Amino acid sequence: MNLFRTAALLAMLAVALSARGAAQEEDAPRYRNKVSGFVGVTLEGEEPAAFTLGIGYQRRLGGPFSVGVLAERAFGESRFFLAAAGLAWQPLRRVSLYVAPGIEVSGADNETFFLLRIGANYDVELTERWSIGPNVDADFVDGRTVWVLGAEVGYSF
Repeated sequence: MNLFRTAALLAMLAVALSARGAAQEEDAPRYRNKVSGFVGVTLEGEEPAAFTLGIGYQRRLGGPFSVGVLAERAFGESRFFLAAAGLAWQPLRRVSLYVAPGIEVSGADNETFFLLRIGANYDVELTERWSIGPNVDADFVDGRTVWVLGAEVGYSF
C-alpha cells in the first residue's frame, strides 16, 4: 500500500467518524497530558519480526487535537532507532489517528532517513488515569513501508 492510498484511507475514516466525534463533546478529557510505553513488533518485507520498545508523550490541545513526540527502538536483524513529533486527531473519545514526521537511524553504519508515520490507536481505560490499547502504525521510510504493531500503556495527568 503506497503513501497516498494509506493517507486517503485514513482521511475517509476520519470523515466517516467526525460526525460521531462531534457528539462526544461531553466526554472531554479530564487530563491534558499523557505519557506512554509501547511494546510491539516491527515488520518489514521478508525480514524477521523485530521486537520493539518505545516511549511517548502527548499534550491535548483544544478540541479533538493533540501534539506529541515519540521514540522507538527495534531490536533484532532490522535494528533501528526512530524519533518523531506529530499531530493527532481524536474523532472518538478512545480512538486517535495521527501523522508524525521524523527520523530513523538504522544499521551498523547509522544511516539516517526521513520517515513519515501514519497510525491509529484505541485506548481502553483501566482506571481514571491508566489506559491500555492496541497500536497500528505504518512508517514510510526511504521508499519502503514498515509496519509497527503492538500495545501501549498510558498514564494521564
